[in-house]
Amino acid sequence: MPASRVVFLLLAVAGMSVACVDAMSADTKRITSIFGWLLRYISYRSQVRCECLVYCNGGQLVSNNYHP
Repeated sequence: MPASRVVFLLLAVAGMSVACVDAMSADTKRITSIFGWLLRYISYRSQVRCECLVYCNGGQLVSNNYHP
C-alpha cells in the first residue's frame, strides 16, 4: 500500500475521531458520515479487509466487521 494512502487513512480516522468527540450538531454528524463513507470506499478500492471498521453513529464509536 502506498505511503500516501496510509497517511490519508490515518488522517481520515483522526478526522472521524474529532468529529465523534464533537458530534453535537447535524453538520458534524454529516461530516462524520462522509468520513465513514470515505474510509469504506478507500478500503474497498485498496482491497484492504477492515476487520474492525470504526465509524461514528450519533456520537458513539461503534466497531463493525466490514469485508469489501
